[in-house]
Amino acid sequence: MDFYMMSLLFVTGAFLVAIWLKELLQLLLDLTLAPLFSYRVKMVSFFGLRFECDTDGHWERRPFKYSQLITDLVTADLRGGVPEHLERKEKTMLLLRCMVLLLCSALLLVLTWGSVSALIGRRGNYPDAFLAGLSVGFAIHSLSSLGTFIYIYAVLMKRLGGYVSTLLKRIRQGERVSEMQLLPVESLPYQKTSKLERMQYYNIYLMYLLEHGDIAGMRAPIREMADYYRGREFLSQETLGYYWLIFYYSRYELDQRAATFFLDKVRHAITSDPDANAKRVLAYYAFGIERNNARAQQLVHEGLACVDRFSLPGEERELERQLLLELQGFLDKAAQQGVRA
Repeated sequence: MDFYMMSLLFVTGAFLVAIWLKELLQLLLDLTLAPLFSYRVKMVSFFGLRFECDTDGHWERRPFKYSQLITDLVTADLRGGVPEHLERKEKTMLLLRCMVLLLCSALLLVLTWGSVSALIGRRGNYPDAFLAGLSVGFAIHSLSSLGTFIYIYAVLMKRLGGYVSTLLKRIRQGERVSEMQLLPVESLPYQKTSKLERMQYYNIYLMYLLEHGDIAGMRAPIREMADYYRGREFLSQETLGYYWLIFYYSRYELDQRAATFFLDKVRHAITSDPDANAKRVLAYYAFGIERNNARAQQLVHEGLACVDRFSLPGEERELERQLLLELQGFLDKAAQQGVRA
C-alpha cells in the first residue's frame, strides 16, 4: 500500500471527519441536555449556515461567513426567571456531555478495532487507515473535551476566569453591576491571567465603568481589547467584545478607522442581531462615524422597540435604554439646530 495515501486517509479520518463527528454529536447532546438543566441552545452554525433561536423558541437563519466547523452556543434559559442552582446544573450538564462523548468513542473503537489492529500490524488497507484514524481521532477529541472540563473546574475556576463566572452568576441572580465594587485587573488578587480571561472580565468591567461615568477608565481596557481582537478571527462567543470596541470608538473616542475595522469583522453578525445592544452599537456608529442621522434615528427606534426583550430585566436593560435615549437627545438637538450636534 502507498504510505503517503495511507497517512493521508488516517489524518483525514482523525483530524477532519472525527472532528465533524464529535461536533455533530456534541450539538445533538446540547439540544437534548440543555432543556433538562435550565439551559437552551441559542445559536447553531452548521458549515456556515447559522441559525438563531429567539426568546419565543423560533429558529431563524442568519447570514454568516462560511466555516468548516459545526458549533453551537448554549446559554442559560432565563425566559422564566433565573433558575436555581444554575452553576451546579451547568457543571453537571457539561460533565454528562463529556461522559457520553467518551462512551461513544469507546464504542467506536470497539467497532473499528479490526482496522486499528490491522494498521498496527502493518497489514491494513485504505479503508482500515481511514477507520482507524476516525476512531482514534474521535477518542482523542473526546478526551480533550474531558481535559478542558477538568481544567476549567479544577484550575480556571480558581483564577480570574472563575471570578468572572461568579460575577455572571451574581448578575443572573439580580445583583447590580454598578454595586459590585469592581477593580482594574492589575488590582485583583490573581497573579497570572490569560488574555481570554481578561477579555471576559472586561465585558463586565466596562459596563461597571460606564454605569459610573468613568469614561477615562475605559480607555486602557478598550485598547487592550483592540490589540487582542485585531489579529484574531471572529468567534461568535466573543461578539460582545467587538460591540464594546465599535461603540467606544463611535461614541467616546471617535476613530473611524478602528470603529470600521472592528465593525467589518462582525458585520455579518451584528446586522442580523435583533437585540437592542446591536441596534445601539450600529446607531452610534451611524451617528458618530458615518454621520448619517437618518440611519441613526431608524436604529434608535428599532432599539427602543425591542429593548424590553433584551437580556435580563433590570440594570443591563435600563443601561441600553439610557444609551439609546442619550443618542435620541443628540439627534433631537441636531435636528433643532439644522446641523450635526
